[in-house]
Amino acid sequence: TDVFVRTVKDFCGDERDIIIMADTNVGMGDFPSSKMFTDPFYSALVDNNTQEHGTQAEDLQPYTCCNDTSYDGGMNRYASDRIMVLSGNGKNDNNGSSSSSSSIKVNDLEGGSVAPGGSLPDDLPYVCHASQEHAPVRAYISLPALEKEE
Repeated sequence: TDVFVRTVKDFCGDERDIIIMADTNVGMGDFPSSKMFTDPFYSALVDNNTQEHGTQAEDLQPYTCCNDTSYDGGMNRYASDRIMVLSGNGKNDNNGSSSSSSSIKVNDLEGGSVAPGGSLPDDLPYVCHASQEHAPVRAYISLPALEKEE
C-alpha cells in the first residue's frame, strides 16, 4: 500500500482528478475507502458510500468477492472491490463535491450484492463462473472538465 500511495501521489500530484479502481481486500461494506490510507493526501478520497443517499443499504460498498463456491466459501462475502475518486487539489467534501463546480464525483455505483451472500443484479452477474472470480461493478462518474467542453 505504501508504494501505491506514494506512486499515485508523485505521478498525479494534487492538481489532477484521480479515479482509483482496486481490489482492496476490505471485508465490510461500511468501511469507507478514505480510511484505508494514512497519507493526508487521500483524506478527501470519496466513493459512493460518502455520497448522500438516505438509506443504509445505499451507503454500503457492494459485496463483490468472491465466487468461492468450489470449497463452500459462499459468494459475495467481502466488499473488497472499490471505485474511488479524488478531486484535483484534494478539495472533495464528505458529499463528494467541492466548493467549486469542477469536482469529479461518483454519481452511481452498480453491481455486487447489498449484503454478504446476497444476489447480484441480473445485468452484472459472474461471467466466467471461475473459482474466486469477483463480481463486476459499474460506476457512473462525472468528469466536469469533459462536461465543460460539450
